[in-house]
Amino acid sequence: MEESEKTSALPEAPQPDLARNSLVIGLIALAAFAVVVVGVALPGVTAWLTDHIITATIAIPLAGAVAMMFVRSEDERFLRHLTLAFTAVPLALATVMFWLFDLKEKGFQFQEQYRWIPRIGISYHVGIDGQSILLLGMTALLVFLGVLVSRNLSHRPRTYFGLLMLLEAGLLGVFSSLDLILFYIFWETVFIPTYLLIGIWGGPKREAAALKFLIFMLLGSLVMLIGLLLVYFKSGLSPLTFDIPLLAATDIPMDMQRLAFAALFVGFAVKVPIFPFHTWLPDAYTEAPTTVTILMSGALAAMGTYGFLRLALPILPEGSRAFGPVLAVLAVVNVIYGDLVASAQRDLKRMAAYSSISHMGFATLGIVSFTLRGLQGASLHMFNHGIIMGMFFLCVGLIRRHIGERDIGQIRGMLAAVPVLGALFWFASLASFGMPGMSGFVGELIIFLGAYQTRPALAVVALLGAIIMAGYIFWMLTRISFGEALSTAKALDIRPVERFALGTLAATILVLGFYPLLALERITPSLPHLLARLGMP
Repeated sequence: MEESEKTSALPEAPQPDLARNSLVIGLIALAAFAVVVVGVALPGVTAWLTDHIITATIAIPLAGAVAMMFVRSEDERFLRHLTLAFTAVPLALATVMFWLFDLKEKGFQFQEQYRWIPRIGISYHVGIDGQSILLLGMTALLVFLGVLVSRNLSHRPRTYFGLLMLLEAGLLGVFSSLDLILFYIFWETVFIPTYLLIGIWGGPKREAAALKFLIFMLLGSLVMLIGLLLVYFKSGLSPLTFDIPLLAATDIPMDMQRLAFAALFVGFAVKVPIFPFHTWLPDAYTEAPTTVTILMSGALAAMGTYGFLRLALPILPEGSRAFGPVLAVLAVVNVIYGDLVASAQRDLKRMAAYSSISHMGFATLGIVSFTLRGLQGASLHMFNHGIIMGMFFLCVGLIRRHIGERDIGQIRGMLAAVPVLGALFWFASLASFGMPGMSGFVGELIIFLGAYQTRPALAVVALLGAIIMAGYIFWMLTRISFGEALSTAKALDIRPVERFALGTLAATILVLGFYPLLALERITPSLPHLLARLGMP
């Protein structure tokens, strides 16, 4: 998909070896399923997985990235299948963790800790709770499906897939780190391959978009590092430590909390992004290869909101409460600004980029509501946003591949020309503004109820943003779906593997839309402790 986005050429006909490709993919899927079955069924294997499963989940894509350095082939098909094998296993392991997750446990699970640099309190400490288990699974799923549909990588595919697996390892590390320095290392690991993936395989304006992305990420990370060091030196612990659970149990002086929160806010706000730190996003999302855009809108954006939940709120509760009203206003600005600007776009990918800004505004509002419902909704919405916008961006990439256009004014009659893709794009679009029966509706509803408890005026304004989103989404769908086909006249509908990828995301959206308890029962146990830390009832 990546290289084909640079041109408007119509797609080539399906290849005759599709059956062989499907067989390979099927074998990979069966192997991943076998890992899940064995891990759950055999007590000895289950015990080993419980002790080392997070490390294995991070290490396997990292090993895949290293392996790409020693592979001599530049055959795209072979490299894609090899990458699928390396990314299927983390997905399987994330599934194991999801099903083995203890619903009654309020603390971190699957913890693994080793002293790394004990003299200054740095350790290798990983673990997950209800906030991170969903993001771990979302990241693994999006990477696997993104690799599955990648096509036309004529330029250095070995490097491309290697960087993609390095990016996955960094994301998985961020969502499971329980040490500040380890967290920061994985945080930095994420933006380096992202910068290269945009700059080398992106669209016509990729260099400028990648440079802007790099500048924002570097500045945000440096300011965030100052905040992390303030937490370390002012924690009052003896000996000093970077351990997140220990830091979340101490009381840092109020003036230092405010200063440290301000620094962490900058680092996290750049990633979400929160207005006015958002200006890198539209260009980066638009110019990035589709698979990279999917990960940026899903996992990279979630890094920012996850940072608030994992670090800022529990470690700096008084600082969080002090900045809460300002952050709530900025969250609502995100919602309204993102929707208004999205409604003026004519490029489908750019429209989705601004829509993503609005979505993350909802998640931020839920976090700073400081209510159980708000935190539940925000945690669920982070996952929903990744799956829904991942499906939306994938549909946009496939529209470009199969129709040759992303310009709304140049697309007509899509439902007649590519009925399967058209129907799935309708599904993704309806899910994006929170259609009842889909997972996005549940998350936004819970956020609204939570925010209304403490910030009713802002909650109502945010609700208006959802109405604006529904309006421009329906306008866009009506314009491109009906009428006499223009550029769609010779288009071919999507391939089986593309249907599988979109179908998997659609099924996830429906399952959580009708049975959100599947996620909420994992999210909720750790939240009362966080609320108590914030001094909220």
